[in-house]
Amino acid sequence: MPDAPHTTRPAKTTWRDAAELTASAPGAGDEFAPEVARALATLRRQHGLSEASCQTDGNTPDELARLRGDLQEMLPGVKRRGFMQLTGAAAVFALAGCYKQHPDTIVPYAQQPEGTALGKAVYYSSTLRDSGKPVAVMVKTYDGRPIKIEGNPDSPLGRGRCDARTQAALLNLYDPDRSQDGAQRRDGGTLAPIAWADLDKAVGAALASGNVGLLTGPIDGPARRQLINELSSAFGARLQHAVLDAAADTSRLADRGQDVVYRIDKAALLVSLGGDFLGGGSTGLAEAVEFGDFRRLRGTGDSADLGQVVVFEGPLSQLGAVADVRVRVAPDRLALVAWGIAEVVAKALGQTVPDAALTALDAARGPKPLFEALGLRDIEGVDPIAFAAGRLLAVKKAGKNSLVYDGPATSTHLGAAVNLLNSLLGNDGVTVDGAAVATTAIPATPGAAAALIARAASGDIATLIVVDVNPAFLFAGSPTAKALAAVKTLIVLADRVTETAALAHYIAPTLHGLESWGDAEARAGVLSLQQPAIQPLWDARAAEESLLAFAVAAGVKTPSFAQPVVAADPKQVAVVSRRPLWQAAAAGVQSWQNYVRAVWLGSVKPLAKVVVDDRTFWNAALARGVIALTVDAKALPAYHVPELPPFPVPRPTGALQLVISPSRVFGDGTWLNNAWLQETSDPVAKITWDNWLALSPVDAQRLGFAENDVAKLTVGGLSVKLPVHVQEGQHPGVLQTFSGWGRAKDRAGAVANLGLEGVGY
Repeated sequence: MPDAPHTTRPAKTTWRDAAELTASAPGAGDEFAPEVARALATLRRQHGLSEASCQTDGNTPDELARLRGDLQEMLPGVKRRGFMQLTGAAAVFALAGCYKQHPDTIVPYAQQPEGTALGKAVYYSSTLRDSGKPVAVMVKTYDGRPIKIEGNPDSPLGRGRCDARTQAALLNLYDPDRSQDGAQRRDGGTLAPIAWADLDKAVGAALASGNVGLLTGPIDGPARRQLINELSSAFGARLQHAVLDAAADTSRLADRGQDVVYRIDKAALLVSLGGDFLGGGSTGLAEAVEFGDFRRLRGTGDSADLGQVVVFEGPLSQLGAVADVRVRVAPDRLALVAWGIAEVVAKALGQTVPDAALTALDAARGPKPLFEALGLRDIEGVDPIAFAAGRLLAVKKAGKNSLVYDGPATSTHLGAAVNLLNSLLGNDGVTVDGAAVATTAIPATPGAAAALIARAASGDIATLIVVDVNPAFLFAGSPTAKALAAVKTLIVLADRVTETAALAHYIAPTLHGLESWGDAEARAGVLSLQQPAIQPLWDARAAEESLLAFAVAAGVKTPSFAQPVVAADPKQVAVVSRRPLWQAAAAGVQSWQNYVRAVWLGSVKPLAKVVVDDRTFWNAALARGVIALTVDAKALPAYHVPELPPFPVPRPTGALQLVISPSRVFGDGTWLNNAWLQETSDPVAKITWDNWLALSPVDAQRLGFAENDVAKLTVGGLSVKLPVHVQEGQHPGVLQTFSGWGRAKDRAGAVANLGLEGVGY
């Protein structure tokens, strides 16, 4: 329960319009404003840089750091928050990029590449995963540096649209808090540099014997899936792989035995039971675009329909904010509401629901109607449970489909009711589509990641490799997070020293999606390529190349992993740091670019059924970025309700219940260091730069809180202080806060640190 309000939190400033905000922050302006240009020009002259060609007399890394500091001093009105707006286009790149320029740097060229024109934008098709889902994009580059990201119009899913997290990926690329100086190893209690060759040798020796664990983020795409398959074949039974995806619908996977895709565009009615289809984390850009189709008038005359939304929920969700009918209900009573709807629907269709559910419903309703017993308000005199059931039956009678949705990670009782409703209403295979799941995707099996880490901590797995996920943060405070410290050999592939990397014995810095190759399969048959739009900014390499190099060093003889050794190209250097880049060919390792190309030519081209040579197919695929193939549809197995455990007794009316939801802006918190996302207001609460505790007006008055007070929230021995937001539309007794915040100091970066207590804005 929250403690009494604290009064030590500084008062926040609010602005009525953009003009008032601008006037209150002099100097924090456009990154291309005249004062910024003058400051850059002055610094270039002071430090021996020619404004015309950007040539330099030589700058050491220490000198570059001093240049960045000097720039901030020359613009005193720009504090850290505003300075982040300059680093992408000015502070790090216009200065650091001038040092010993290469034609592929991110500032105007010293030697202009043939076929390019200064000042003319060049576009690249690619794929980015910064939003947690693969999104096909068009990357606009200007004089060699990416400056804008938009959706790929050739994608049948995004259709040219792009979400906020993907657009903000530019700042993730240009983030100066990424690891910059190559691989690291743990030396006692500190991290020390290690050469890439020495890293590969050390990890290869560790992989040569004993069991190996591989923990990755979501895996999909022909090349990415084949790499995992070939690693599994090479190491045999010694290798165990698990996927950790904070946004995965693991409850649906456990209940149905497979993943599904929700096709809201094929529905005439959406009934949501506690889920947030728009901001809940398990859906992405494709579902958002299809929701737009769902809400547009479709058809003509009597057959026309406009998708209707009915929501039952406790806290106000993004979906609830746009619902046609919204019914407030305590979270622990949602399962009974769902089974109440299922009871009415099943009876109308001549079906039955499990005895355990009927017993729980009878116990809950007593002498009252179920909705009254559960504390629901009527809808203009109509029972809301009967209303929802009636609308579902009416849509089915009209020959159309609906979608009943509850979001990820729901209770067994709620998930079973939702699955049964979709089955009874004929939604399986239409709006609940098993055939649309990516054929190359590896599902995030519930509990698999925690079990893998537990095996590694026990010593059963000698070496654990963690790739682009952060279990120490995602499992923070749990035995799983603590178990990571007990792993014999922990190797982390990440773009910075995250909470997990801080525990590692070896760290291999990874590239951003705008610097690396790859591929994806967002849905079955919808394949996309990822290609770099810029050379690596710092001394890092693709995560997949690290895995290939580790396998080769361990003596793996898989032909596609190795190639003949060739001399290193001395011109291949990092754009900003100018350190020599690790080159796969010089190490006798197959480059990730060549691996992706080989898989696409060997596996994707035959499926595309095109009669062209390999070079033409590859170039066309890169230019368009997306290929849509016809794949064999898989029928969704018939749903059978599992044996239900006893239903929990609902708490007394008004008892406090905490709901922890994924951040609607940040998701799992990976990109908490992104200033653009920090500036993006939550679509419901309109709050930026902070997490908060949402209370209903009734609870705020009862507990003595006002807007912006600070409450201390304690759950299971863990405490956190959060500012209070009084949220209209929230059900009394429901508290809501968001995951994705609270990264440890310096584990995400300087921008994320601003939200920590004692640092501040």
